[in-house]
Amino acid sequence: MDIIEEFLKIEEVKKKIFKDESVLSVNYIPERPLFREQELKEIYLEISPIFDGHKATNLFIYGVTGTGKTMVVRYFLEKVVPKLNKDLMYSYVNCREVGTEYRVLVKILRDLDIDFPKLGMSTGDAYRKLWESIDQPILVVLDEVDSLVRRSGDGLLYNFSRSDYVSIIGISNDTTFTNMLDARTLSSLMKKDILFKPYNALQLQEILKQRAELAFHKGVLDEDVIPLCAALAAQEHGDARKAIELLYLSGKIAVSEGSDRITSEHVKKAVSALEVNNTIELIKSLPLIQKGVLYAILSHMKTHNTTKISLQDVVSAYDKVRKQLDLPSISYKSISRIVGEFETYGILEGRLISLGRGKGVSKILSLKIPMSVLDKISLKELIISRSD
Repeated sequence: MDIIEEFLKIEEVKKKIFKDESVLSVNYIPERPLFREQELKEIYLEISPIFDGHKATNLFIYGVTGTGKTMVVRYFLEKVVPKLNKDLMYSYVNCREVGTEYRVLVKILRDLDIDFPKLGMSTGDAYRKLWESIDQPILVVLDEVDSLVRRSGDGLLYNFSRSDYVSIIGISNDTTFTNMLDARTLSSLMKKDILFKPYNALQLQEILKQRAELAFHKGVLDEDVIPLCAALAAQEHGDARKAIELLYLSGKIAVSEGSDRITSEHVKKAVSALEVNNTIELIKSLPLIQKGVLYAILSHMKTHNTTKISLQDVVSAYDKVRKQLDLPSISYKSISRIVGEFETYGILEGRLISLGRGKGVSKILSLKIPMSVLDKISLKELIISRSD
């Protein structure tokens, strides 16, 4: 079959399965958030003074991944705010994606349509530009705010808390990140906390049904698909994001196989694919030294055409790599601990083998993930760019 004909056939199957894929996107905002009415009400009550021209309570929203924190806040910004005060100025910033304090400030200036010099502006200049440009309350949402604090400290939170005009909504998966804040910052914030609890399996089913009605044509889902996706996601601390991702990927797999229905078998295949994807994302997020140790292990295996390595060889391999890539020296004990973490993450599998009578034992490590998958990560480039 000609490649174009194959693509046309896939498109034909896709049109029979999907009605609107966009509702399965992580960025989709539903018309009605399910099971988060109370949290939405709390957000409104704490932020409502801003609609009357006053500074609102600084609000911090916590909860594990997939509990609807970002979705609910974006719903509030995009659906609620325009009906209550269409003139309210606000900025939404994902701190992990944007990065440093300076870049967060630049994003806020852009969102508020404040002119600023594109070159030669310091962090202090950015603050001055913001302060001289606002004379009414503004709302700043700092998603993954813990990432900003870890990278740049709590200066931005302190400065905003001292402003007469800036109200903050901070969002974080880490309920303990405020332990990193200076006592002055904590005192000045005078924050209110809201905790988003995980969804249960029945709630996840309703959320999936809401999305499925919009995403798929009627009758293409087997009856057990939504309950299975919900049950699997409920095991992962009630993660709605994972549930939706599983459902979406199941549909894509069905299309790729030319099926006109989505079955539980497609869900099982989606689970396997997601586990690999999640491991890749985990590896990308590892601290710099852990990336270096893993790169050393993979380099040794490729050089010696093997899928196994001893702990002692890991130490030697890291010593070579650290000199090449300007990484810090670390102890045998630290490398042993990092290797243990790799076993916990499911990247490596370790077993002890006897070296003979009176010679003790040695730990031999093997990969639990195909080398072809790990090659997609480009660990060396991440280390060189210091993406930690």
